[in-house]
Amino acid sequence: LNKAKEKAEAEGKILYMIISADWCPACNRLKKNLSELAKEEYFKEEVILGIINYDKFKASDLVWEIFSESASWAAPTNIYFIKGEEYPVIVIGSMNKDNITTKVSELVIDTKKTQTLKEEKQLN
Repeated sequence: LNKAKEKAEAEGKILYMIISADWCPACNRLKKNLSELAKEEYFKEEVILGIINYDKFKASDLVWEIFSESASWAAPTNIYFIKGEEYPVIVIGSMNKDNITTKVSELVIDTKKTQTLKEEKQLN
């Protein structure tokens, strides 16, 4: 997880992780939507995508590290790590392609606004 965060920060991208399970129909729909979106240029430019299989990693430090940053968990869980932010944005439940695109766009815009404000403060 730390390597993925570092890569996303270095590239100025959002790290979008999902925690899913093979037995979960909503997770499988989400993974299908994400595989389609991952081919789109905008998504490639703004996002690094990671998928964690809950059944394979439920006992790992990685999953518990993520869960410790959230008050609750359900399959699937969408987690957005944003450069310069201490805590991730967490959305629980499946999302369709439009919801994912909207959320990513909002986060990209917010991140760019925040970066601009920080740069302006440094100039003053």
